[in-house]
Amino acid sequence: YRRADLHLTQARKEQLLKELTAAAPARFAGLPVTEVDPLDGYKFFLDGRGWLLIRPSGTEPVVRVYAEADEPQLLERLLHEGERFARGDR
Repeated sequence: YRRADLHLTQARKEQLLKELTAAAPARFAGLPVTEVDPLDGYKFFLDGRGWLLIRPSGTEPVVRVYAEADEPQLLERLLHEGERFARGDR
């Protein structure tokens, strides 16, 4: 399990929310997204191998990216891809 805090502009944070609402990604780190839980951010469950949560702060220009995986290399890839997605670096 790991977490990264990204300091983004308010405009980017708002754009990210629009992107997640309109069309959530179908894959992260090469794994298919099997379920999306929008309850507390956007949590992507990844084929039984782990999950990725993108959670914009409601009080500051920060987006938190959380990841958990069944192996360290996958965890690093998930966190990296989640950060890139949140920043808009695709």
